[in-house]
Parts: sequence; C-alpha cells; structure tokens
Amino acid sequence: MHISQRQMDPTRDNTPVLRSYVPIVQNQKTIALLCGVIELENFPTEMLAAPYGGKAAVYIVEGENGNFLVDTWHPGNLGNIWSLGERNMAPGYDHEQLKQGLIDGESDYVVFVSRTTGEYLYFYYEPMKINDWRIALSVPREVVFSRADGIRTAVNHFLILEVVCFFLYFIWMFSYVRRDSREKQRQLDTINYIYDVEKLLFNAHVKRSNIAMALEKISQIISAECAGFWMPGNEEGDISFVWNEKKGQIHEVSVPMKTNYELLKYFLEGHDEFEAYDKEALNRIIPDGEADWIQNMMAVPIVDGQGRVSGILAACNMSRRWENISMLKSVGLSFSMFCRNIRSYNAMRDKGEKDLLTGLYNRNRYERDCVHYKTWYHSSLACFYIDVNGLHELNNSQGHEVGDGMLRRIAGQLLEKFGMQHTYRIGGDEFLAFVADQKESLVYQMGEETESALEEIQIHASVGVYWSEEISSIQELVKEAEKKMYQSKKLIMQRERKIGERKRIIAFLIPMWYDVKTLRRFWRGTKK
Repeated sequence: MHISQRQMDPTRDNTPVLRSYVPIVQNQKTIALLCGVIELENFPTEMLAAPYGGKAAVYIVEGENGNFLVDTWHPGNLGNIWSLGERNMAPGYDHEQLKQGLIDGESDYVVFVSRTTGEYLYFYYEPMKINDWRIALSVPREVVFSRADGIRTAVNHFLILEVVCFFLYFIWMFSYVRRDSREKQRQLDTINYIYDVEKLLFNAHVKRSNIAMALEKISQIISAECAGFWMPGNEEGDISFVWNEKKGQIHEVSVPMKTNYELLKYFLEGHDEFEAYDKEALNRIIPDGEADWIQNMMAVPIVDGQGRVSGILAACNMSRRWENISMLKSVGLSFSMFCRNIRSYNAMRDKGEKDLLTGLYNRNRYERDCVHYKTWYHSSLACFYIDVNGLHELNNSQGHEVGDGMLRRIAGQLLEKFGMQHTYRIGGDEFLAFVADQKESLVYQMGEETESALEEIQIHASVGVYWSEEISSIQELVKEAEKKMYQSKKLIMQRERKIGERKRIIAFLIPMWYDVKTLRRFWRGTKK
C-alpha cells in the first residue's frame, strides 16, 4: 500500500488531496491498482483524539516541505507551516530549532507566543511512520500547568480532612452495626433455609416436585447455577435429581453421569467433602468431555444411620466462590431422611405392584402402566400372551408347592427373554410381556423361542403373539394376542385329543390280542 504526499487535484478546483494505492494481486502478480482519494478539507478530524479536553490543537505536517495535512487550530485552511513566518519564541527557543527538528524528524518541543491569543503555546512534535509526516501538538500554558492548580486545590482541601475523618468514623460505626446485624440475619436465614429444605423433603418421596423446590432453594442460598442429588443403588436403579437455573426445571435421570461414581469412590475413601474451583481440580473427578460446562463444584456425601453413603448432594457454577460448603452439609440430615423414606416407600409400593410369588409386576402395575403405553415405543409394539397349560391339574395332583415352583420357573424364563420393565403376571396362570420397536419376523421368532424354552424345562404353555405398527389402544393389542393364544391352545388340545384317542385304541386292542392268543392255545390243546 502507498500513500502520496499532499497534491492539488485539478479536477476538484485544485483541492488538496491525498491518494492511496493498493495493489490487486492475482497468481502472485500485480494486475491492477486500486486508488482512493481523500480531500484534506474533509479529512475526518473527529477521528483524532481530543487531548486536554479539546483545548489543544493537533497538526500533521509534511516534514520536507512543511505542508499541512491536518490543522485543527485553523480548520478548513490548510497552508504551509513555513509560509506563516517566524514565531515569537520564548527565551531559550528559536525558530531554526523548530524548523530543523521538523525536517530531521526529531522528537522535541518549543515554546512560542500565539498570534491569536497572545499566550504561550507549548508545541511538541515527533515523526510518524507514514512517509515523512510529522505529528505535532500545541497546548496553551494554562492547560499545561493546570495540574499545579489542582495540587494547590488539594492542599486547601486537606484542611477539611479532619472533619471528613470524623465523619468517616461515624460511617464506620454505622457499617459495623449493620454488618453485625447482617451476620445475625444470615444466621437466621440459614436456620430458615434448613427448615424449608427439611419441610420440602419430608414428603418428597411421594411428591417428587418438592425435590425441585428443595434443590432450587439450595441453589439460591449458595448462588449456584445447578444443584443435584444422586442416590446410588436405589431399588429402581441409580437415580439423579437435577435442578438447573437456566432451564428452570428438575429432571429425573435413571442413568447418572460417570462423575457421580467418581465422587462416590472419592467419598468411600474417607473424604467428607469435595471442593474444586479450577479445571485441574475438576479433572480429578469429571471424566473428559462429560461436563465441560462445569466451572466449579462442591459436593458432600449423604450418610445413613449405619454410616454408609446413601447419596451425594452437589452444586456447581457458584457465582460467589466464598460460599461455604457447610451450607450443603447443613441439609445433609434432611436428605438422609429423604433417602430412607424413598426406599421405604418404594418397598411398600413394590408390595402392591409386584407379584410376591414370581417377582414380576402384577395386574395393578399393568393397569397403571397401560395409561402411558404410547411412551413405550416409536415404530411398533408387540404383545406376548402366555397361558400355562395344566396348572390346575398339577396343583390337584402334586400340590400347590409344585405348581408354585413351575410358575417361578416360567417367570425366570420370561425375565431372561423380555426383561422386567414390561413383563407382568396378570392372573393365576396368565402372563403378559411387551416388546417395542422390533421387526415382525423377529417378534414371532421370539414367541416360538419362548415356547421352546418352556418345553425344555417340561412346562407346556400356549403363547399368543401380536405385532402392530398402528395401535388404537393397548386393550385391542392385548385382545389380539389373547386370541392368538387361544388358537395355539386349541391346536394343542386337538393334538392331545388325537394322542388320547390313539392311546384308547391301543388300550382296547391289547386285551383283544391277548384273548385271541389264549383261544389259539386252547384250540391247539383240544385238537391234540
């Protein structure tokens, strides 16, 4: 890039201008030049700083010939510094010093009398890195020495200092009393905070939304963006409860982050708290890439009556690093009681929702789950209806203990095949299982494999399978599977009837064969 010296543009009534040239390069060759023209009369002087509150003037001068490029003292009148003639210099300065300094590109200053105001101007100049340009600054004497007036004013103000000190003493006393009152209020707020969290968690095992409010309360007290509570080894599996300030909601996660297990390991080693306020400390607990949004964290273990870790309470992204971790510890007992309550509640609920004999979900749970059946699948859903053949006869002939053992073996096979989540015992010898988002051929193959697996352990059952992509209601799906089961049962009964008829024919023919054999022996004896 090249910038010209000041030129007179004949196309603009000999207006002084600057021209800048920028090469246009293609394939490492200059193929053209881009030229820009700036009229110096319209030069944007407002882009320059206004030193000394606008009381100083700024100049840009061509060092070789003295032409002005910028003159804020005489706006709109760009002349030549040398054509202005010699200045009336202050003692110790001369015009030649100024001229030679500008030509040679030195950094210096001179003092002369302003022709306009008649006061001394301090004129400082130094070279620029563009062509042979020089930038200069002229400042009136009263502006230069204004700081001295400020010092004099400060000395005068010193007399007021003692009065101010007394005033500040009273302010300090007021602040001390206020700080003491604030500390007492903080202690009271802490007590209320503990009470509020305890009250929310008292019935949170039934009303899960209370956990959201409890975690929100904790986040507000310790200025945290996020607060969470994790219960390892719950009857329903590991569960995480998380409240996030940005999302403003709580969500229950059945699969916790690996960070939870790292914290559990850390606390099982005997530590009673964890604090991390930098990435290095966080990396000891948080696996790479799992939660990069966490900037800081503190956590405490929740211990039950036997001293075992039953949960972990944590908070992260605190805006005030000085928050004490004791605020988390203070609600530890409330969360410990919540853990005990939720485990007791789940145990009682299981008694009402699980079949005591087989361990499968019972009809109560089936009826409750059916309300939400649309959440079970995305593309298709299949129902397996299993009915045990001969359970009543087995109970009558060998006793109910043998029949119960058979039902437990059936439940074991179904759990192995279908899992626990949607497998039910809905009657004495009737079972249901649902499989989501599987191909139709695979579903019917699973039905055949189920029958074969039961046959291998000497259990005869009829399995009805129905698969559908369009499901109007879960009841219709179950009815279709039940029809398939009855069709299978009918075929089994027909097969057993034919086998029974064959056995009766054989039983009838065997005595006749023995009678014919006896007559033949008698006939032979008579003939002799």
